[in-house]
Amino acid sequence: MDLLNCETLSESYKEEYIQRSDTVLRDINAIVPRTLWPTLIRSQAAAYTWQNMADYFAEFGKDTDTLSQELTAFINSGTGSLDWKYAQLNQRIGDQAGKLCRAILANEALSLERYRAALEGMTISYRKNPFPFHEIPEDRMKIVLDLGIAPVTVKNTAVIREHYPQLWNNFILPKGTKELTNLMDTGGLQLSEPELASLLEDSRLTNSAAEKLLVLFSETVSLQNRTFSDPVRVRIVEAHLDRKDIPFLLKSFTKESPAVRSAFLNYTRTHADLTADAAEQARFIPVEVYAACLNVLTEERLLTLRPYLADSNFDIVCTENKKPKFPDTPEVRAILAAFEAYRWISSWKSKNGKIITYPTRK
Repeated sequence: MDLLNCETLSESYKEEYIQRSDTVLRDINAIVPRTLWPTLIRSQAAAYTWQNMADYFAEFGKDTDTLSQELTAFINSGTGSLDWKYAQLNQRIGDQAGKLCRAILANEALSLERYRAALEGMTISYRKNPFPFHEIPEDRMKIVLDLGIAPVTVKNTAVIREHYPQLWNNFILPKGTKELTNLMDTGGLQLSEPELASLLEDSRLTNSAAEKLLVLFSETVSLQNRTFSDPVRVRIVEAHLDRKDIPFLLKSFTKESPAVRSAFLNYTRTHADLTADAAEQARFIPVEVYAACLNVLTEERLLTLRPYLADSNFDIVCTENKKPKFPDTPEVRAILAAFEAYRWISSWKSKNGKIITYPTRK
């Protein structure tokens, strides 16, 4: 240390000494000639501490707002946490702390592991002001969002929507949805249907959080080509069903879970005309759905839908001299009872677990 601070020795000699020496200085400030600091950093002759990094930046990065190549390489050379909390940085280097933070955020040469470690230690958050960087690469921006540096605020939402729309879920979900639901509840923020659907498809979103989002959302949500969980699908059918999805549900009815089927049957009982319109469009209606329409639609409308029943035997027994058999289920019994009342069939009876029908035509 005395050698490096000696005023009579040439700087080139000191630099050669640093490069050849195995000594690691604990505090870079112990070296008075600041012109030697770049060589100390390049040669990793200064201890790998946040204090040395901060002091070096304050000396050489204050006018650039960027990390120098040698400081970037120095940070990349180590491992472990940095523990430079923003309050400590601010106390040590004053307003240079903000510049150092921005320099790290904008840096693309730090390894992803060191990028995360550096930002995680700083404990910073753009809550009052919008996140100011709009061109951070996706892999780095994911780290920024995961650490909550750009929390869910109205201003930050605008930044994400415009500059990082592909990271929407990463913006909302890492810290939970409480901030989002608070903003929605107070009217400060409204989601678009694709934004909500993207969150609802994400496995990180809990069913309870999904329920809260759907309660606060007033528009319809499409089910088609979406991988929602069963509880989410049920809630959508109950309160957010897009009528354009009814033909889709008619076709997928048997593949849906019992809970979703039950929700759609309840929907049909209160929106039978819409379901009937969709069935005519699709030229298809499941037996259970047709049964749910019996006490709601007119005889004429039920007659129109009859040829589209998933089991064609229902129409055959009404139009041909045949006696098809049906499974003995409550829905089949209800349909055949209605057919008999409308005199579309002569009668029916249950035998050996099957229902035999008798046509009116001879």
